Amino acid sequence: ILLLCWWAREPLEGFLLWIVNREAVAGYFRSYGHWGMIIYLLLLVLQVIVALIPGQALVFAAGYVFGFLPTLLVTIPVAVLSSQFAFFLARRYGRPIAYRLASQKAIDRWEGMARHQGILFYFLAFNLPIFPADAMCYVAGLGTISGSRFLVANFLGRLVSTIFTVAV
Repeated sequence: ILLLCWWAREPLEGFLLWIVNREAVAGYFRSYGHWGMIIYLLLLVLQVIVALIPGQALVFAAGYVFGFLPTLLVTIPVAVLSSQFAFFLARRYGRPIAYRLASQKAIDRWEGMARHQGILFYFLAFNLPIFPADAMCYVAGLGTISGSRFLVANFLGRLVSTIFTVAV
């Protein structure tokens, strides 16, 4: 491993110097035109639906590349719609689909506690790091919260968490 690190030190050093230069990274992604943002949006949908992919890093990177306002304006609606879709999948198809798209361990851990919870609980689930936010969409779909109440929690939770993440 040390030999590999020594051999790759120049490309790694170049990459690290490039990645800390926000304008260079943003310029690279902007060179793809609208495709850069489209790829980000597709990855965002995928990371919400397949709740095993960490999303905060993706949103953080998009804020770094595309800037605060553009990232905020596209992330919130896409994250909310994707979360509602995950909720719908769990509500419609139940545990088998939820276990395929999210961690069974996470669902089982939080399902009992979340079963009769409302808007405040799910708002906190989107904002506190102890909760697996995307898996909580499946937990909500398996629970008793209505779709409209989950939408309120989803929107408010995603709004707050996204503003904070993009601002960072």
